[in-house]
Amino acid sequence: MKSKTNKPQKSTWIYLLIGLIGLLTLVNVFVELNGQSVKLTEVELKKMLRERQVASITIVNNWLAEIQLKKKSKDYHFYEPKSYQRFEAWVAGEQAELPVAQRVSIQKENRLNILPVILSWVIPIVVILVLIILLLVYRKRLFPAKIS
Repeated sequence: MKSKTNKPQKSTWIYLLIGLIGLLTLVNVFVELNGQSVKLTEVELKKMLRERQVASITIVNNWLAEIQLKKKSKDYHFYEPKSYQRFEAWVAGEQAELPVAQRVSIQKENRLNILPVILSWVIPIVVILVLIILLLVYRKRLFPAKIS
């Protein structure tokens, strides 16, 4: 008699690859590998400005202020102003007594969030590939041979 052995499917590696890609995507989206994000309050930012710890401020897409510190840090410091125009005026007011050379510079920057653009292409392609793989694996069940 022939013994039945549990052989892994030939296409198992495809499912493992898809699972690994999905896991890496989730890790990339939900885990920050470079340190922590530190959301600053107005009081904390005011203290940092007075103690001259801030090297520069970048206003990103008119809604987020990235704070770069003079002391190198792995942490990502940011502040969410209600209005970037008022924020600029507030920072200028906090630094009014400082000489111009010692004031913190404020730059504005528009950035494209690339993740939604990539996912808008990757997700449909992955879905189509999974459907093709499923059709190939289950083609005998879905399309049985006709007996003439």
